[in-house]
Amino acid sequence: PFFMQEIVARRMDRIITGSRNSAASVAREFRLPPERVAVIYDGVDIDTFRPLEAPKQPGGVLYVGNSEDRNKGARYLLEALALLKDRRDFRLTVVDRPIAMLVPTLSKELGIDERVRITGRISRDELVRLYNEADILVSPSLYEGFGLPAAEALACGTPVIATTAG
Repeated sequence: PFFMQEIVARRMDRIITGSRNSAASVAREFRLPPERVAVIYDGVDIDTFRPLEAPKQPGGVLYVGNSEDRNKGARYLLEALALLKDRRDFRLTVVDRPIAMLVPTLSKELGIDERVRITGRISRDELVRLYNEADILVSPSLYEGFGLPAAEALACGTPVIATTAG
């Protein structure tokens, strides 16, 4: 809970976060002096996340993240794809927990459920393969401290469409 995070944050000597945007948010939300929040930038292991000789899946759209988190914007991706269902051939692959309900429920309501596949948890090697096979990765976040899936996809040579959040 946010209340507990604030209590803990005020007792820490220093908080480390992955971006300047996250550091500013933490300092503001928890009313901390900026010098108590340090930034160590996130990165991607380019020995793992790299281009493979894998065939692209035509119309393959990839989403990697917690679709239940409103800030990740999965709803908006599904609504946008529903607008394209009669004009474009696409297949959306969602890498998310198998218990997530937003994507299966909303994709059915929008009439695109036959074009949507949810993988559940997958191995890192499988994720690298999916990044390589996708035509694009979409990161429709409303808020993002650092878009790790976007960085991983780019390291694999996959184009990214993202919002300017965070």
